[in-house]
Amino acid sequence: MEGGTLAWQLSSIRTTHDPDEVQTEYFNPEHDHFRTRIVPILQQLPVAEVARATGLSDRTVKRARAGKGTPSGGKREFILTRA
Repeated sequence: MEGGTLAWQLSSIRTTHDPDEVQTEYFNPEHDHFRTRIVPILQQLPVAEVARATGLSDRTVKRARAGKGTPSGGKREFILTRA
């Protein structure tokens, strides 16, 4: 019953030395294009003007300008195309 021995189990474990296969990558919000490029532009424009141009609510625009969360999918793309 070789399959049950610890030595056999350890020998069957694939060993890798490629960091890309074992490293976990974490998202750094400081490197987010929206926060680094778009938020500074939004902060220079009046909230009402951005809301009117994008069709988003004042609240959504204020949150985006403050860097408190990033608008989700469609809203984010809409802002990116208008900014």
